[in-house]
Amino acid sequence: MKRRFPLVIRLSLTFGLLILLMLVAVTQILGVSQKSIIGKLIDDGNGRLAQARGAQLGVLVDKLRTELIAFSSAAALRSGDNAKVREYVLGLGPFLSEELAGTLFAWPDGSYLTSYGASGNISDRDYFKAVMGGEGSYMIGSPATSKSLGIPIVVFALGIDAANGSRLGLLALQVKLESLSAISSAISVGRTGYGWLVDRRGLVIAHKDQAKVMAFNILESEKDGYRGLAELGKEMLAQKVGMGTWSSKEGVEYATYYSAVPGSPAWKLGITQEASEIASPQDRLRNILLAIFLASMVIAVPVFFLLMPWLVRVVFGSQYEGAVDAARIVLLAAAIQFAIGWTKS
Repeated sequence: MKRRFPLVIRLSLTFGLLILLMLVAVTQILGVSQKSIIGKLIDDGNGRLAQARGAQLGVLVDKLRTELIAFSSAAALRSGDNAKVREYVLGLGPFLSEELAGTLFAWPDGSYLTSYGASGNISDRDYFKAVMGGEGSYMIGSPATSKSLGIPIVVFALGIDAANGSRLGLLALQVKLESLSAISSAISVGRTGYGWLVDRRGLVIAHKDQAKVMAFNILESEKDGYRGLAELGKEMLAQKVGMGTWSSKEGVEYATYYSAVPGSPAWKLGITQEASEIASPQDRLRNILLAIFLASMVIAVPVFFLLMPWLVRVVFGSQYEGAVDAARIVLLAAAIQFAIGWTKS
């Protein structure tokens, strides 16, 4: 009579093999899912950072608006006496905040005087047309190069009305775009992440690369070799928050997380980071798990391979000894499938 191992031993080995196969399956599932889980956490974190920094810029916009309102409350501006207006405007210089290049008062014909004594005509500016044309009493203009300073600025304008309601002119703050760039460039995420700002036209108005300020429009970036940035730009201008991916003309892939700037004329703050850096935590975890389970497989597969004749006899009985080679093939196939499945995860 052929010897048979006790049922307990056979069941233990059977369940042991099943548990090993289940562990392999679970490991493959983890390898696939961990990337999406960690990626979602990173996306959520960077998205919240973009919203927080967008809100921070919104605080600056509100501060400048408050400063403009305070300056505009002076009786001299409503006196109708041009000499008093000139004296008041020229005296504002020492009281301007560091973000400002200056302030100006413009009369209904477009002529203006700045706090640093420059003069000229701004009747062609969008903020002048809006405020003096009755579209509203307050407006943030489109970024432009200052006629008197020759530097990129954005103007915050507020209408000045007489007691009878007639518009006497406007008072405006000249905000240096380099001040906005300093704020956005101070945003740092990891090794490659940085902040930038676009206006409602898609024109870059703040960037760590000053050459892009007032010279690069993301909606027209495709002609410069950027892939996906123009489409992302359309999404940015249409939505308050979101994220998207694009690649530079050098082929480097990036992810950008964006948020609207409260109180601004549809400005959007973007935080951009190289896709490879974003993926690095996922890759590190994946490599650690891979090393652990490859080490386990290096030990387990040869052991089970050598013990397969014994395992077949114990689990199935000696009448199945002819199936040893088939069982070994199944074992090797499972190990190969595990390795291929992991590399694709």
